[in-house]
Amino acid sequence: MFGTAFRPPNGYELYYSDGSTQKTNLDLNEESSTNYELILEQNLGKRFRATVSGYYTRIRNLITLVNDPADDLLVFRNIGRAELRGVELELDKKWDSGLNGRISYSYQNAKDLMTGDRLPNSARHLVKLNLLFPLIEEKVVLGVEEQYTSRKNTLAGSQTGDFFITNVTLFSRNLLKNLELSGSVYNLFNSKYFVPASGEHLQNSIEQDGRTFRVKATWRF
Repeated sequence: MFGTAFRPPNGYELYYSDGSTQKTNLDLNEESSTNYELILEQNLGKRFRATVSGYYTRIRNLITLVNDPADDLLVFRNIGRAELRGVELELDKKWDSGLNGRISYSYQNAKDLMTGDRLPNSARHLVKLNLLFPLIEEKVVLGVEEQYTSRKNTLAGSQTGDFFITNVTLFSRNLLKNLELSGSVYNLFNSKYFVPASGEHLQNSIEQDGRTFRVKATWRF
């Protein structure tokens, strides 16, 4: 597959100014990218399906938050060029019991072409495991997701640590007519982890939420 894309600057990048640390830039141009991707899918017997894909993306006019030496204020400018190369592997399986499973692995090398360094806030390795357990056929399903994210570079040149996150969701449909219910626990084991901060933050990395809960009800009519 081949494609091109663009991203216009958003309102924050164009107009935000606090009068003391950051200023506007109404002359920002859109980012543009050229993308190449090759995908191969293959059924392995009756229950397995494998997917392999590789991609290459080149980004131009990357919108980047930088420091203006003229006044020492932060400002967004089109000064970056980036290159992304990656591979994704995925394996799906369905059991006779109704259990569904999926495991995937992604490798990405995201490089700043201006400096040759890896892009900040870009993990090189990402692993996901998803399992769906039918508790009551066609009515109640338990979903479990395990995520692993490798280290990421920060703007200051250091790295945040890698981490595991577990999410669990209980979903029901048709227990009552037209009603869908779900309850989720994110970061089930309350793992402590950080992600790189952006240029407007004083800190180098920001701690993320611990264990959180969400309950959702949807009535369809």
